[in-house]
Amino acid sequence: MLGSLWASVEIVAGAFLHNLRLPFAGAVLAAAGSALLIGAHQIWPERGLFWRAGIICALMKSVSPSAVILGPMVGIFSESLLLEAATRLLGRTCPAYLLGAALAVSWTFFQRIVNALIEFGASIVNLYVNIFEFAARNLGARRLGPIGLLAVILAVHVAIGVVAAVFAVTVGRRVHGRIAVVSADALHFDGKWQGFRLETGAGFSLPVLALDLAGLATGLWLLNTSPLWTAGAYVAAYSAWVAWRYQRSLRRLARARLWCELAAITIVSGFLLGNLQAGAIRWTWAGMLTGVGMTVRAWLMTAAFAAIGVELRNPKIVDWFARQRLRTLSEALSVAFQALPFFVASLSGERRLIREPVVALSTLLLRAEAWLRNYRAGEKHSARVLLLTGDSGEGKTTLVAEMVSLLRRQDMIVGGVLALGYWEDGRRAGFDVVDLMGGRKAPLCRRVSDGAEGNAGTSFTFCPDGLRLGREALSIARLREGCAALVVVDEVGPLELAGGGWSSALDSLAEEWSGPMLWVVRRKLVQEVKDRWLRTAPVVGDVRDTQVADLVDWLVAGRPERM
Repeated sequence: MLGSLWASVEIVAGAFLHNLRLPFAGAVLAAAGSALLIGAHQIWPERGLFWRAGIICALMKSVSPSAVILGPMVGIFSESLLLEAATRLLGRTCPAYLLGAALAVSWTFFQRIVNALIEFGASIVNLYVNIFEFAARNLGARRLGPIGLLAVILAVHVAIGVVAAVFAVTVGRRVHGRIAVVSADALHFDGKWQGFRLETGAGFSLPVLALDLAGLATGLWLLNTSPLWTAGAYVAAYSAWVAWRYQRSLRRLARARLWCELAAITIVSGFLLGNLQAGAIRWTWAGMLTGVGMTVRAWLMTAAFAAIGVELRNPKIVDWFARQRLRTLSEALSVAFQALPFFVASLSGERRLIREPVVALSTLLLRAEAWLRNYRAGEKHSARVLLLTGDSGEGKTTLVAEMVSLLRRQDMIVGGVLALGYWEDGRRAGFDVVDLMGGRKAPLCRRVSDGAEGNAGTSFTFCPDGLRLGREALSIARLREGCAALVVVDEVGPLELAGGGWSSALDSLAEEWSGPMLWVVRRKLVQEVKDRWLRTAPVVGDVRDTQVADLVDWLVAGRPERM
């Protein structure tokens, strides 16, 4: 929840500061995040709260439409680690908060320097020193020195962080111990998350990610060892490849500001790099070529980081990290995205942020506590699984298919399997399984001849290809990769209760999947299915008195306890 609140600050305050183009905008944004975390830590003094909130906020930033995500993600997580380190070192004390906020805000200064070194190379240091010497000579201010100027800027960042910490401690003391009332707003915004919304049609590929990384390494190697024209030709070809594959992610290259910056660096380098004389400056080809080399490097880094940033959104990568001792990460992100609309609306409507910042942040933290209490109260009384029951031929599959069609028209991603009847000579001769997410279809089972014995006490023999397709469609990795908001299992029958069919997939879903699920079950098997897989009581709906609208209401509009 706190990671989601931090992400909402990044969204609302970040857009506000970006539009104003204020100096020290990054420091102000980091100070706002630090104040939020410190204020929250006095209400919820959980060990590891800072770095866990940093992970959630950084991952929420990773699915934003912005092409520039790596830098902000690193910054967010680094700020959370610095705050965590300060409180681990000094405890939950004012000095710890002051130190942590000062370090977190100062990180934006150091990250900007590191970014410049990565983007332009070591030559940017010489260019900065020469620009400073030239300006100091003309202004008659040589006492400070280039290092002294950086120290002054760093001191401003430290001061901003200290002010943010003092502000947050004041807010925390004001809020601590107060009881927040669950608001109607929190009820309105709860439970609307429908999975990650990545770029439409984005085709992720781990080999392409490796190719992007290799392309970046090759370009840097050529810039350091080869003539400039050779490196420039390679960077142009690599940029063309990136532009072709990631058209929407290179919008930064179309901005006039970037072109002006690169042109200025090139021209100024021609005059200043190594050519500052006692009485005047002069332009040389050597300085000009150094500036061109810096521009080519910046172009390479911009294109490569945009490409790598897209590929790092690959759900397979996210899923791998989620399995590395972070089994609750998927559920935590689900909660974070549920909370995000409420917090964004709260921030956007809070007009006292500038006039009465203490009151505004206090109100925001109390709303956060209210949302959290409301969420926990709702979770206690809502089931994750709906069992749709009925006997053979009563229309269970037809009803579910209508529901899936309706939800798709509402842009909801539905995963799982549907068992469609297979008919021969007007008689149901078996079933075909359909992968709801991928659209693939395969024979699931066929009726055995009279006198023959089917699988698991049924009158059907099951097909290996159909069972394999169903298990793949119901796998946790596949559902997470496809960002499923609902999982359908049609149906859970005697084969699964006997350990066959998709029983292993059901084991994983019951243990790990936190979103809503609809299982189709015959009436006589309901209790056995409950006992086998479900720890909490599911909602049970009978096909005879259930409409499509009832299913949609349960799945989308809050999941009531009974149909």
